[in-house]
Amino acid sequence: ESGVAAGIRRVEAVTGENALTYLQMLETTVQGAAMTLKTTPHELGSRLHAVLEQVRQLEKELTAAKSKLASAQGDELLAQAVDVKGLKVLAARADLSRLLAACFYEPCPEFAEERVFDSIGKAAADIDPETGSLARQLSQAFAADAAQDLLVDYTRLFLAPEGPLAQPYGSVWLAGTQPLMQESTMAVLALYRDGGFELADDFRDLPDHIAAELEFLYALLFREAQGLRHGDTTALAAARALRRRLLSEHLTRWAPPFTEAMRTGAQTAFYRSLALLTSRLIASEARSL
Repeated sequence: ESGVAAGIRRVEAVTGENALTYLQMLETTVQGAAMTLKTTPHELGSRLHAVLEQVRQLEKELTAAKSKLASAQGDELLAQAVDVKGLKVLAARADLSRLLAACFYEPCPEFAEERVFDSIGKAAADIDPETGSLARQLSQAFAADAAQDLLVDYTRLFLAPEGPLAQPYGSVWLAGTQPLMQESTMAVLALYRDGGFELADDFRDLPDHIAAELEFLYALLFREAQGLRHGDTTALAAARALRRRLLSEHLTRWAPPFTEAMRTGAQTAFYRSLALLTSRLIASEARSL
């Protein structure tokens, strides 16, 4: 049983000879697992429990070791982040990209519970005062707008069956047509693969959704920060080249009309603020190329 859409469940089953084949396959799998763990099929459950317990103990020991290492080296690493020219701002730009991507998912109480807007505010303030000011407005708007109003506005803007006011897909704005999965969708998917990235299995939307492209921007900025921190000029140049393609071929072409449609169509201060902050981030990234 699985969910395929809101309010719709799908049940799948095997019957007849297919059911027998399925059971035989399960028996083969169990026997193979038992052989791997050097036990019998009947004792497989207890053996798995013992192995998992051993893994949990090793994970605890590893976590403790990492904690000691972090405690010993934390001040040194922080100093490196400050001393390397541009690294702190680069890391902040990466964080802001990742956190803004999360804001394009369905609004929920976890935004406040996980202090998402505190993190957005800190990252934005490290970039520049104007970006920090927009981040404060976003946080204040989320606190002031009613949860139901946010959900209604989210649906109107991005999901409405009669036609969303601000389609969050690049193909709609780049191709100038409503059908999704255009050539630009395949192009950004190819770009992800060029960077060695794949969409997560639990990502249920299209590759050119604004959240996916912002998360890819985060990943590339993070790679740049790593390259800068470790003096890896090859990795740094490769990440910058991919970021240039993402921005010049995709985000800077469709995000401006998308965020403008979002700003003018929003009924809540939160989504108007999100449009302004997203627009500023992408424009700033374009200027950094």
